[in-house]
Amino acid sequence: MWHSKRHHGSTIENDPIVQEIMSMLSFDGNGDGWALMSTGSTDMVKTPGKKLMECLSHFDTWRANVTGVDAFVPALRDALLQHHKAEHCTHLVLPDTTGPVQEKVVCTECGKQMEKYVLYRCCMD
Repeated sequence: MWHSKRHHGSTIENDPIVQEIMSMLSFDGNGDGWALMSTGSTDMVKTPGKKLMECLSHFDTWRANVTGVDAFVPALRDALLQHHKAEHCTHLVLPDTTGPVQEKVVCTECGKQMEKYVLYRCCMD
């Protein structure tokens, strides 16, 4: 999807789908995977997998905020924001640079412009 969107001129500034793709790609940069929970197409929480597991392991501390069937996702979102803030922003490793390199990429967590580096990578270890 990212390559297709870039091919048609979409950028993180002008396309919300590209923003979401970049966000999901950034979650998997450290190998912890990603998680997405939703109660429909609009009420959604996305986060690195490790953060979700840590948050769920402390469910007893925020379970009172789940007041109904549709309240789980908002309560989860609040718990992630309050108790599991990142020590630093995220990083993004793009799998392929055969196309033009995007000059500006914005951090999906803080909104600041990211620095651009070249990374050569052999293994995931």
